[in-house]
Amino acid sequence: MPKFAKEIIAAIVLLGILCICYYGFIPENMRMMLHSALVVVFGVVAMLLWYDKPTDEREQHHSMISAQAAFTAAGLVLVIAIVHSGLTEHHIDPVAYWTFGAMLIGKVAGRLWAQKYR
Repeated sequence: MPKFAKEIIAAIVLLGILCICYYGFIPENMRMMLHSALVVVFGVVAMLLWYDKPTDEREQHHSMISAQAAFTAAGLVLVIAIVHSGLTEHHIDPVAYWTFGAMLIGKVAGRLWAQKYR
């Protein structure tokens, strides 16, 4: 349970940082600098510091399920963003396509790496 509690706290902190970036009460003259710093902190914590090392097959299976759920949620959000931008703005930001492509390439590369070295 303590490990699960740490993950819940980390998720709440990450969501808090993300909300401060977009909905915070930041003075106008510091908005861009603080916004950039908070996004960097969010990225570092989310991608580099928040990882888990499963110790047995059950934890590996749970980790795999959570990774699949995260991949599915991110893909769904990107597809919705692409469709919404296309319908409302008639212009889709190329970063959405690059992100979706990076997700797919990362998944295939991860599978190939796991098959070869694990």
